[in-house]
Amino acid sequence: MLIQLGKIVVTGVAFLIALGCISTDALAGTIVGSKHDLAYLEDLHGIGNSYNDEVCIYCHTPHNADQSQGPLWNRPAPTVSYTLYASETLIELPGQPGPASLLCLSCHDGTIAVDTIIEMPNVNVIIDKNHPKMRYDPTNPGIMDCGTCHYPGAPGGNHVRSYFGTNLSNQHPVGIVYNTSTPRLRQPPAETVKLVNGKVECTSCHNVHDPEIEPFLITDNAGSALCFACHAK
Repeated sequence: MLIQLGKIVVTGVAFLIALGCISTDALAGTIVGSKHDLAYLEDLHGIGNSYNDEVCIYCHTPHNADQSQGPLWNRPAPTVSYTLYASETLIELPGQPGPASLLCLSCHDGTIAVDTIIEMPNVNVIIDKNHPKMRYDPTNPGIMDCGTCHYPGAPGGNHVRSYFGTNLSNQHPVGIVYNTSTPRLRQPPAETVKLVNGKVECTSCHNVHDPEIEPFLITDNAGSALCFACHAK
């Protein structure tokens, strides 16, 4: 359920919080009401779909999922080749992003529409991943692009942080082997940095389901604590 109050659109859960029916502690650290909760898109006129009121459907499905990419995954994987980070100080050369990072990039590289999913609720339809809805196109700053970042008539968001494109040369390297044999890297605590098969991926530093530490960081980076968990400086 979505309720519109002026320019503010809230989910039914958020509305119950406002009424005091549900404590914020009960939903602390969850995707509900966060920037990854795309249920609000149902209210964007000309952009919303009939399934936009479902929080989890943009990434997960209980049936006919793509298990090769992630748990009960409901999005097509990007098929593009990425320009990678390069530096003469790198100990290991990054490879193409691994499955854990491709899950994130399936939305954040802008090549696949955000509302492109494999399994729609209650029907067996695969949506064309090239569908223009909710897909970033820097040459077309029209309603389809505006709607990915802000409500109609409300202040805009910064889409630069939402869409990296396929050039990852100015992003922290992912798909890179974490070599602990060098004194320049520490063995990170497992509860702080999550290596994926011995590699750094997007999910090493970000927890997509927990918005408490922006931007979805896995742990607080005050004093560069997250950075120093890996880098010996």
